[in-house]
This record gives sequence, structure tokens and C-alpha cells, in this order.
Amino acid sequence: LHFISNSSHEKLQFSYCHGISSKRFIGETIGQRLDMTVEKFPDREAYVCCEDNERATFAEFQGEVNSLAAGLLAMGFKKGDCVGIWGPNMREWVITQFATAKAGLILVNINPAYQTPELEYALKKVGCKAIIMADRFKTQDYYSMLTHIVHELPQSKPGDLFNERVPDLKLVVMASKDHQRTFSGTMSFQELMEIGGTEERKKLEELKNELQCDDPINIQFTSGTTGNPKGATLSHHNILNNAYYVGEILDYENQYSRICIPVPLYHCFGMVLGSLMSATYGTTSVYPSRGFDPGAVLTAIQQEKCNSLYGTPTMFIDVLNHPMLEKFDVSSLRTGVMAGSPCPIEVMKQVITKLHMPQVTDLIIRGGENIYPTEVEQFLYTHPKIQDVQVIGVPDPRLGEEVCAWIKLHPGETATPEEIKEFCKGEISHFKIPRYIKFIDEFPLTVTGKVRLPGIEKGIHGEIQNHAGNLRRSGRGKFVMREKTKEELNL
Repeated sequence: LHFISNSSHEKLQFSYCHGISSKRFIGETIGQRLDMTVEKFPDREAYVCCEDNERATFAEFQGEVNSLAAGLLAMGFKKGDCVGIWGPNMREWVITQFATAKAGLILVNINPAYQTPELEYALKKVGCKAIIMADRFKTQDYYSMLTHIVHELPQSKPGDLFNERVPDLKLVVMASKDHQRTFSGTMSFQELMEIGGTEERKKLEELKNELQCDDPINIQFTSGTTGNPKGATLSHHNILNNAYYVGEILDYENQYSRICIPVPLYHCFGMVLGSLMSATYGTTSVYPSRGFDPGAVLTAIQQEKCNSLYGTPTMFIDVLNHPMLEKFDVSSLRTGVMAGSPCPIEVMKQVITKLHMPQVTDLIIRGGENIYPTEVEQFLYTHPKIQDVQVIGVPDPRLGEEVCAWIKLHPGETATPEEIKEFCKGEISHFKIPRYIKFIDEFPLTVTGKVRLPGIEKGIHGEIQNHAGNLRRSGRGKFVMREKTKEELNL
């Protein structure tokens, strides 16, 4: 076990232990991580909202976040208070996400499609003391819907609201697309950003050392398939590390990425793998439109030179079926994330070819088990004889894919496949242990010096195909290698 300490707190030292891994968990808060990223990339774009024609560098974004956080403190909110956010993908959503984290408040994600009864349930269930919301989205008039619950709103003073149905709610903040429009009883988003003074800014600095990574920071509601939606409470540590390790798989650490994010921010897909990724890796979050529009997605990819694309299978299908798909330049794409439901194989093939995303196939799916090559590689690196390793998936007639490890040993070292497999037993799950182990003197490299994975895959696939005639079926339906073939492939 390894013990890691975070000594940033003057009075108390926090530590945690973790098992075998070449990377430790992030032990900072969201606010601390954002400030670290701003120091590294102050002039890099943090977000781009294409529909609203709004964008900001990390330095500008930090200023917006600090202003809103100070405004929330000026309105009397304290650590642990719940602040709801109700709206589509917009600049104010992202600023609120980071500002509440800096102020020690708990952000409550409210589905933009909620109807009045669902909104009331969510506000009351978690005791929201404030709600920051758009004025409308699609056919819904949010202000009108809220006044159906809180009849006193139009006559109230911002911050002094009281209603028996949602007794905790004190403040309503409007993030209207029309910045000139006013709403009785509410405060505008811009007003809230402007009221924080020197005292609140000082408090923000103090909170940097008071907040802990394990503090609750976010409540997300389940879909409520077995009754009313249930609120799941998440911490800085939860969601920061979620973003961190997914970003590692997508190679955001080594390659600056502009992420196209058409998925909704109220869901963990958008707010964690999307907007929060900017704080962990300095990526740029590109929001094509407030609501999903396949044409806007393609336009954003082309104009903003996006490298990564997120979406559900349905979203990807809509993009692939767009009548003008071939007219758009999507050559900047290299990877992405598809989640939410199973994806038909043919759709995935089209994503890889038509959307120029070869890296989406890094995940190995063996008999229904998801295996991340990076995880297996990190473990194999702990073997004293191994200098470098690359793990890939290879076709298997029964399991779909099998795990294959290409290993480069330290100079003068020798090893056998059996030795490597024995090293893995009891340390990683059996299905993650490489079935195929290939020793190699040098890896094929790209012109920039990176390992050329397609070259490795082509090599092992070719060897397996060349020996396809040496396969025979056992009595239980499995495919078994002949001994000669095993020797030739180092199995």
C-alpha cells in the first residue's frame, strides 16, 4: 500500500492509501484543481458556447467563477447549502458548477425537461435554498412554471422569498438569453456576479484551505424508474477522479483536446466527462447548441476543430444520418465517448470510418466484460523485468475479443508467457490476464515517436489469421490452439 498526503491544510494533514497503481487519485477540490489549470493555461479557451456566441479563456473563466462564488456568499449562503441549476447547455450552467464548488455549496442538477410537479419535488426533496435557471427552453416557460409553485415570487424581494410548498427556497436567479429582460422577484445572473465585495473575496481564499475533497458537492437525481427520483450525493473526489481517469483513457493528458459536448450538462456525462474535464486536463469544452441538434454538432466540429465527440448512440446515429454529413470536415476528430445504451456494431463501424474516430476502439470487450488496456498496462509495468508494454484487443470467435500484451523487456532480461501470467494471478481479475503475450525488441513508432497501435494490431491479427487453419473445435464448443501454433505465437 502507498500512503499519499495532502499537506495544503495548515491545521490538519489529510492522507489516503491506494493499491497497485502508477497514478494516485486527485486529492484536491474542484476549485483548487481549476486554479492549478488556470496557472498552466491562462490563455487557452476554457469553453465555447456556439449558439450563444460566447467563449472565454481559462483566466477569464476563473474571473467569472470567482465573481459568482463571491455573489453567492454575499447573499448569505454557507457551506453545505443546496443551489439548484435548471436549464439547458449554457455558459451560466458551467460557471455555476464551478462557483458553487468554490463556495462550498452543493449543486443540484435539475432536468431541463422537468414539468412543474417534478420541479417541486426536486426543490423540496433536497431543500434547495436558491435556484439558478434559464427563462425558457424549447416549449417550456420556466418562470411561469415556478410561479405556479411559488405564488409569492412576483411580489417578493430577491433573497427573502418564502413559500410553504418549498419552504427552503429563498432566492431565484434568472439566466435569461435576453439579458435586458427582467423577472419580478428575481435577481439576474449578472447582478449576482457583481454584488460580491472584498469581504466575500477574502472568504473565498479562506475556503480554499477549509474545503476538503471528500465534501459533498453535487446532487444528481436518478431517472426514478422505481418511483420518485432519488438524489445521489457526490463529492469533489468522486467526480474529479471520474473525469481524471476517463481522460487518461482518452489520452487527454498527452494531447490537447477540444471536446464537442452535445450531451446535456444536467447529466453526469455532460458535467463530469465534459465540463469538469477542463479542470483536470485543460481541455476546451465546446457546446454546439443549448439542445441537441446534429447539424449544430457537425458545424461545431468543423469550425472549432474538435478532437473528441460525446454522445449517446441515438445522437451518433442522428449525426451519421444528417443529409449534409459529407459536406462537413470532421478530420480533426480522433476519439470520443458513446454511452447511455448499447450501440449496434454497424453504427460503431460508421463512427470509426465516417467520423474519423479510430481511438474509440481502445476498450476491450471480452465476453461482456469491459477491459481498459491502460489498467492492464499499468499493472504489468510493476513487473521488474518489463520496460514497456502495450495491451490491445484481438478477435476471438467465442468471447468477441481477447487480451493481448506486447512486451519489451529491460536489456539482458528474459521471460516466458507463463511467468507473466503467473505474475498476474491473484493481482488482477482473471479476465484481464492477457491470453496472448508477444515479446518484442522495439515497438513500431509514428513520426512523432509514439507507439503506432495500428501497426501492433495488424501484426498480431495477421499472425492469428495465418494460423486459423490450426484451430480445431473441442467437444464443449471452445476453440483450442494446436501446440505448434501456441509455440509460434508465444502463447
